[in-house]
Amino acid sequence: YALRRVLEFEFQEDNPYALIELAIVLNIQEGREREALDFSNRAIRELMQSNKITNNTLQQNVNLSPSFELSLQGRIDDNLDKERQLRSNVAHIHYDLGEDQEALDAINELDRRQLMRGGDYEVRGALHERLGMLDEAVLDLETFLKVRAQVADYDALATETFDRIDALVARGAQPP
Repeated sequence: YALRRVLEFEFQEDNPYALIELAIVLNIQEGREREALDFSNRAIRELMQSNKITNNTLQQNVNLSPSFELSLQGRIDDNLDKERQLRSNVAHIHYDLGEDQEALDAINELDRRQLMRGGDYEVRGALHERLGMLDEAVLDLETFLKVRAQVADYDALATETFDRIDALVARGAQPP
């Protein structure tokens, strides 16, 4: 309730931090997934708008101090990280709701925006498999295996992922 109240204050209706926090809180509450999606999408739009303004500031002002330029670039990077997390959460919500195409669209948007991380490839591989897109599933699972070395937590999934690829090839996917 308090986060919704913050968004009602003057000049706070588009506060990305309140939107993000509200989306997270709603996402962990059973049955509030649609609301979480709405607030996540609003937060994504606000983060993208903020980055657009910050990029314009960086490009149009040649007399910025190096420390201010670094500060602005840090803001962009921070917003991109938040956007990546939100888009990933949106994909997972759709996935959990059984909305495979919407989940795939959300992950493909991550890819289009060059915000993919290792786990996103594994989830997209699972979505491709559920949608019968076996060749694409193999490619995503291979990519997941390649980037797993960067995140120690993913090593536990390597054997299972190799087995999944073998099963997909047995079902007719192109071998890696």
